[in-house]
Amino acid sequence: MGVLLDWAERQFREMGRADARELAVALIAAYQGISLLTNTFRDPDLMTTEARRLERWIDSLT
Repeated sequence: MGVLLDWAERQFREMGRADARELAVALIAAYQGISLLTNTFRDPDLMTTEARRLERWIDSLT
């Protein structure tokens, strides 16, 4: 999990974000949470919807 978090932080840092670590934690937490819900409810649409929302969120950070 640490490797993934570090990777996400680097991506946000390359975007010029001073809050890269916090954004990385938020991204990984959201992704892990939706993965759990998708599996629990056996509803892949949950993952699709959240992935789109996360894409919009990341785009808004630039």
